Amino acid sequence: MRVIVTGASGFVGRTLLPVLSLRSHEIVAAMRAAPSDRETPSNSVAIGDINAATNWSAALHGADAVVHLAARVHVMSENARDPLKEFRRVTWHDKPQQLG
Repeated sequence: MRVIVTGASGFVGRTLLPVLSLRSHEIVAAMRAAPSDRETPSNSVAIGDINAATNWSAALHGADAVVHLAARVHVMSENARDPLKEFRRVTWHDKPQQLG
């Protein structure tokens, strides 16, 4: 099974990846930028920031499942005018993107 994982470099993602690998799943890490460490899977795709304009086409190509773990966490000095709005921007959208 081809599994796309957002937030693959985060606390939960780094724990999930070995489990998926042990179960022989093909893992694609959807990441903000190209990986800079050896702990992320070699099969990764840079998608940039997650928002309504994110183009998921390359990341989702051939996907059987998506595990969405990306979130806005560890913000120690909040600068956003509306923190809840910023959190929601990453976690869900009012209008899902249609893929063709």
